[in-house]
Amino acid sequence: MDKGVKREVRLYPDMESLKHEAAKTIADLIHSAVSKKSYFTIVLAGGRTPAGLYTVLAERFGKQILWPHV
Repeated sequence: MDKGVKREVRLYPDMESLKHEAAKTIADLIHSAVSKKSYFTIVLAGGRTPAGLYTVLAERFGKQILWPHV
């Protein structure tokens, strides 16, 4: 187990809350990384399971993200 990684468990009342918070977290991570090192790398899953998250990420946070740096 990597001792340098902070782990936490978060519980959400419904799927909409989970999708919104996950999208916000990803957007915040992108912003932080791009401001520090000018790029952000992420691997995204395919299929229908994460589609709702990607929709929220694009619709709520898409204009704030510097996509050319991702």
